[in-house]
Amino acid sequence: MALTVTAVLITVFCANALEAGARIFKSNVLTAKHVIVSGTHVAVIPPPGATPATEFFGFQLTSRGITLRIVEKMGVPYSASEGTLTAEGLEADDIKLLDKSPVTLNEKPATLIAGTFLEEETGETQQNGSANAAETSVWLLVLGNDNLTTYIYGYYPTNDKSAASTLRTSIFSVVLEPKQGENSSGGYSLSTSGTSLKFYDEAASARYYTVDGAPKEGELKNALYTAARSSQSVPLPDRTDFAERAMERYMSAYDEYTISSRGSVNYDGLSGIEMVADLNGIVRRSRTSSGAVVKRTMPAKAYQTILFDNNGNVYTFSGIAVRDADSYLRQFRQITSSFKLTKK
Repeated sequence: MALTVTAVLITVFCANALEAGARIFKSNVLTAKHVIVSGTHVAVIPPPGATPATEFFGFQLTSRGITLRIVEKMGVPYSASEGTLTAEGLEADDIKLLDKSPVTLNEKPATLIAGTFLEEETGETQQNGSANAAETSVWLLVLGNDNLTTYIYGYYPTNDKSAASTLRTSIFSVVLEPKQGENSSGGYSLSTSGTSLKFYDEAASARYYTVDGAPKEGELKNALYTAARSSQSVPLPDRTDFAERAMERYMSAYDEYTISSRGSVNYDGLSGIEMVADLNGIVRRSRTSSGAVVKRTMPAKAYQTILFDNNGNVYTFSGIAVRDADSYLRQFRQITSSFKLTKK
């Protein structure tokens, strides 16, 4: 699925011949052209005209003999794999090493291999997608982190310089562990239009929204909104009790609070329960105009709405505001009211 995150792709990789042994510096961010390769930890911009492969993770353009294949080894740190990228090690992978260059990709180490595919010609389609593997060259970009090694293979006809350039560009578009786009998963969409809250990140099936989409660092300074879907069947008579217990868990970090409102809601055909709590003040440190540090008690509000469907899904929307609480409460409600199921 193509991402809708709009950004600028920054590259300092030379589009001409690879300089032997020269370090390549590359910095990528997601663009609208990137595609997250399902089943892997990467997103790439596929070669123009390429379609998703059916027998491996990656893409194929059979009319030009182009294949982009992704292989990952979970639990194997990149630092351990780097030492295997020798002529002997690559030969075991049917690659004859021609060139090897260190890469700094998004400030992390990686390695680019240029080589030829060693499999003998059989006249049949090879695993790499080429019908004539004896005349196939390969780019191999190896990258990863402390718990993952990712291999991105790019196979192309040796005498096709245009294909070589196309594949190299595609391989070097890679983003490891890409940040998910807003509304890209979960089977529902939300809109933050008209609010100061913007999508920040998604983790463990929960979406996080912060003021202006800024990263949440340290203690909360203004407001945080989250949305999540979970699979659990809640019978209709038990839903009020379920929502109250969920609110208690949400408020467990706060000593004193009062449920100031509760009521029924319905968004996009799903019924649910909204609850709002007034926190009896959150102590925050701030500085006076003279620079003195003082402690101030600020009013705060917590918000939670839970929607239920009849397919065993629970949608939970939560918000906490420690500054301008009434204003952010209105924004929490506005975002939740934009809820739309994308898979019905």
